[in-house]
Amino acid sequence: MNSTLKPPRKAVTIQHAWFEWRLQEDNLHRTQVEAIMFMDPAGPTPAGLLNYLSVSQPGENIQKNRNTLSASRYSCSAAALATRQFDMDQ
Repeated sequence: MNSTLKPPRKAVTIQHAWFEWRLQEDNLHRTQVEAIMFMDPAGPTPAGLLNYLSVSQPGENIQKNRNTLSASRYSCSAAALATRQFDMDQ
């Protein structure tokens, strides 16, 4: 038996992952959010798991950000952001 080999792992890790968020105001002054995600697993990973992560993570992150910004310590910053006009062409 070759003792230099690592024992097989039972879990596959994600080696590289990134998100890109694109925010754009529409004609009704709502914000459209587009989330682009890339994941590179370090081994065979079921496509269903990657698809689940790519769908669930953006929604969960938006809700977490909403909860954070609604905390009282951020109320001034959130109010300023809510009334600020962003130039999306810059």
